[in-house]
Amino acid sequence: MQTVGVVLAAGGSRRMGRTKALLEVRPGLPLVRAHVDALARCCGRVVVVVGAVDAPVAAVLPEAVTCIANPDWESTGPVESLALALATTRGPRVVVTPVDVPPARPRDLVALLGATAPAVLAWQGRPGHPVVLDEDCVLRLLAGPVPGGLRTLLHGATSVAASTPDVLLNLNTPTDWARWRAEGE
Repeated sequence: MQTVGVVLAAGGSRRMGRTKALLEVRPGLPLVRAHVDALARCCGRVVVVVGAVDAPVAAVLPEAVTCIANPDWESTGPVESLALALATTRGPRVVVTPVDVPPARPRDLVALLGATAPAVLAWQGRPGHPVVLDEDCVLRLLAGPVPGGLRTLLHGATSVAASTPDVLLNLNTPTDWARWRAEGE
């Protein structure tokens, strides 16, 4: 079984005011595609979970990427979107990233996948994104609601030192996006 990459992109992007997944990292490269491209380098399969905006996001994805819709995106959270993705595809390890963070750097993904899972990229001891789950975490997630969400699954996770503090960023508002872009991603 292959490592699976999951990009969580179901939210409504209310604070951003437009679809975060479609923000352009550079001309012609939407944020969701940058995440997919990064994960495709180390994962045998990549899944994107959409919700509020589905067809426009699906349209920018490569054919090999599985796109799953979360019809309950307004009333559920990231862990439920992740469960939807994992109900259709599994691997011994799952790399998970929300769409509204900077895409992981290749060397950080290699380090993350080389660690004992569950594992999380961290900057100076502070946990960030993406994370990697092992089969036990996946089975717990699929067994039913996980109180506390991913934080519960990641309690005691291996901390993997990231090469950049970007792993701590959340790109939730136009100001967050502009600041990250001005710093040269």
